[in-house]
Amino acid sequence: VPQQIVLAPRPPGAPQFPAERAFRSVHHIGLEVEPEDFEREQARLQQLGLQVRTGQHPFLSVEAIYVDDPDGNEVELVTARSA
Repeated sequence: VPQQIVLAPRPPGAPQFPAERAFRSVHHIGLEVEPEDFEREQARLQQLGLQVRTGQHPFLSVEAIYVDDPDGNEVELVTARSA
């Protein structure tokens, strides 16, 4: 079975999804990308028209990029920082 994350739609009658991240139950989703795929994936996301943001981790030796999915959920892609 391949690794997967399944996102299901909210059921009918569920409360409105909070627009502000501070009021959401999940801050963001983080996924690891192989170092050889990281730059290619960043370019692919930019070519799709997504706003790709970068970030620094104070306690992890990784490179990270962030995008928002169509519902406004933040998705983080990380890879091990090269030596």
